[in-house]
Amino acid sequence: DFVARHKYESHPQGAHYLTGGVATPSSGAMAGNHEDSALAREGARRIAGLPFIVTETMECVNVHSAEFNLLTAAIYSYQGWSVESFQFFGSSLDTRSSIIYNPIQVMDRPSVFSTTFSSALLYMRNEITGASEGYYRAFTIDETYDAVDQTFGLPYGSYVVGKTGIYFVDEEGNVIFRNESIDIDEFESDESIIEKVKHSRLVSEGGEIIWTAAKTQVMINTLQTQAVVGYLSGSEFSLNDVDIVTSTDFANITVSALGLKKDNTVDITQTLSNAERILVTAIGQERNTGMTYNASGSIVTNGGEAPILLEQIIGQITFKTYDDF
Repeated sequence: DFVARHKYESHPQGAHYLTGGVATPSSGAMAGNHEDSALAREGARRIAGLPFIVTETMECVNVHSAEFNLLTAAIYSYQGWSVESFQFFGSSLDTRSSIIYNPIQVMDRPSVFSTTFSSALLYMRNEITGASEGYYRAFTIDETYDAVDQTFGLPYGSYVVGKTGIYFVDEEGNVIFRNESIDIDEFESDESIIEKVKHSRLVSEGGEIIWTAAKTQVMINTLQTQAVVGYLSGSEFSLNDVDIVTSTDFANITVSALGLKKDNTVDITQTLSNAERILVTAIGQERNTGMTYNASGSIVTNGGEAPILLEQIIGQITFKTYDDF
């Protein structure tokens, strides 16, 4: 009736704790790698027509983790996937200290915890126009069980420009589904996806997600959330209601309309152009004091100690309005 998966962008190897020697197989930024990110691999595991739930996902032991919640919220909303946030903390709040000890626990990670709220608003308000056209790959029974040479055959980046997924057929090409009510004609591949993914800038159907992997930059531009994430220094970003510029190398800068009005009533339809309260999230890299990585950023050579250090975000957000604040 549904598909449940878990997929990490980067998972700690060698230990679950930030001690010397813990490593990650993926130390790069998702914003610069739309072709082989966790999002791409999840898209290749979504079975067309069935609800898709990701019960575990995270970017651990990775200096780019400030990007994760925003990119995940945007793509999951766009694709219509469901995600479960897990393991906020593993001990009582009064016993916690200012140190990143377990990279899987959200509250141990300022770059993850602080981006939870703006990302949740983006996802729960359904701000991203859902993908309608897509590209799908059919697997035969033999291909399904071929663990040595099993390629997904989905165009790189197809999950950014349209819906994506797979389905199964028998040797005669008849569709195999557990749910017989699904009309496979709804999942005919749109060949225009092939052309769209060749562009240097990938844009979602509604235009709210603008992904430029060559520059390691992603923009989110909805009526209620406007954000940039990636390697941003030296670039100027002009969104619907704000202009953003920063001299910080890698950062997530998100501007969110809040539904809480000054009279304490709630109106979740308020946009950045008329919101009475606005949340600005600006976060970069995080490290424990004395924490070090190897040259590639794939191995923690020293886990460090308290307190946690956060990179300062230096920049400017300009609101395109003449209204008083």
